[in-house]
Amino acid sequence: MKIRAALLGLLLFPALASADFSVGGKIGTTGAGIEGLYHFDDQFAFRATLNYSEFSREIDVNGNDYDASIDMLSLALQMDIFPRGGAFYFTGGFFIHDNTASGDAIIVDDIGVGATIYPATEVTALGGDLEFESAIAPYIGFGWRLRKNQRGLNYGIEFGLLYHGKGDVKLIAEGPITSDPDFQDDLQLEETDIEDFLGIAKLYPVIGGRISYRF
Repeated sequence: MKIRAALLGLLLFPALASADFSVGGKIGTTGAGIEGLYHFDDQFAFRATLNYSEFSREIDVNGNDYDASIDMLSLALQMDIFPRGGAFYFTGGFFIHDNTASGDAIIVDDIGVGATIYPATEVTALGGDLEFESAIAPYIGFGWRLRKNQRGLNYGIEFGLLYHGKGDVKLIAEGPITSDPDFQDDLQLEETDIEDFLGIAKLYPVIGGRISYRF
């Protein structure tokens, strides 16, 4: 994939290090990552960050419990602006991402699909995938970098919001009733309901700490 080729290219970024270059690592809500910064001067810096995270958790969506697996892979390109050259900065840019999620419903006695409750004997399995319509996610934030203007190690923390956009949900069900046209209507309604439920998460909070070395 093109995004994976671009992300692998970032691994060569440190080879471009100069007198105004920093490299380091970070960890936060977008995952663990490596980053490189080019410092134009004390007030402006360009930053590229490779992020990755993979985790599983149980979530409740519209009354159904799902075992969910979430994969987050992204390349962030940002411009940092340090007013008056201090430690505080504003940042903006975008994430090129390949984030996906999948989940399988935990069915005990019955399960709600659309507007109907079905017994476990009729719907034996329900699962699906979530993909985002756009691979480009705008981002804004702010943070602090301690010892920013000094050579050697420096530290920082950042807060921001990532506009993920709308997710597309595709569900697959198994069981004796799943070929019934009325059930298929309920399945489509369930997909729409989940997409609407996830709509509140279009803005993804970003919190991260970092450590880097300035040459």
